Amino acid sequence: MNIKQISYDLLNCLENKKYSELLSKTITDVTIENAYEISSMINSLRTAKGEILSGIKIGFTNKSLWEQYNVDTPIFGIMYDTTIKMNNAKLNINKYLEPKIEPEIYFKFSKTPSSKMSDYELLACCSSFGIGIEIVNSIYKDWKFSVSDAIAGFGLHAEYSCLMEISLAKYKDKVKDLSENLSKFSVSLMRDGLLLEKGHSSNILAKGPIEALRRYVSFCEQFMPDWLLLNKPITTGTITNAHDICEGERYTLKFEGLYIQELEEKTLGPIVV
Repeated sequence: MNIKQISYDLLNCLENKKYSELLSKTITDVTIENAYEISSMINSLRTAKGEILSGIKIGFTNKSLWEQYNVDTPIFGIMYDTTIKMNNAKLNINKYLEPKIEPEIYFKFSKTPSSKMSDYELLACCSSFGIGIEIVNSIYKDWKFSVSDAIAGFGLHAEYSCLMEISLAKYKDKVKDLSENLSKFSVSLMRDGLLLEKGHSSNILAKGPIEALRRYVSFCEQFMPDWLLLNKPITTGTITNAHDICEGERYTLKFEGLYIQELEEKTLGPIVV
């Protein structure tokens, strides 16, 4: 298996908006380990071009989507300075094949965590958490792929918009309460003023976004220690289904049950695509 050539070919598909053949169809017995080798090689190629590794996305944490997408485990992918948008900058969906939108929670670690920590202890290792929208895309036609294909295909990541970041310093005496609330909140995703879907935090690995964070830490401890990042966003997967998007649409988010001052009675957005 020529990891470097495969990586070049996949990157060419992303950059030129072209579909790729499924690795799982063209390579006999391609494994998840092979897919992460390809992902690491793609990272080397992108950083050689000047892009900067700036975060990690966790995908397929919403277990209600596993049957639909023929997967059975979360996946991890790299985000770059070129793919993370701040201050609600316009998302460039026309660059991507079959783009979809996902509302997500992200965290930033300020201290090295352990996967054996409790939810409270993991959150105490974070300096902040935030609300974001991920644009995902598939270089495989009709979103048909295996887990290995999805990992090698950039973890399906296209762009990530950080809508609001909340410092945990002011909540240091309420971290335990917040860790509990993060397991039972809901978010309403609105498109052009109409409710598209109301998702619940329990969709994420049946426990909430901190459980996704724990899976990420465990993955890094076992397989990719260099991917355990401090002071960079770690997304935790979509709270709703992944929804098709078209240019010109406007999206807003409304959260319930987090009991955070910055989010009370507030609608986030509009996110313009």
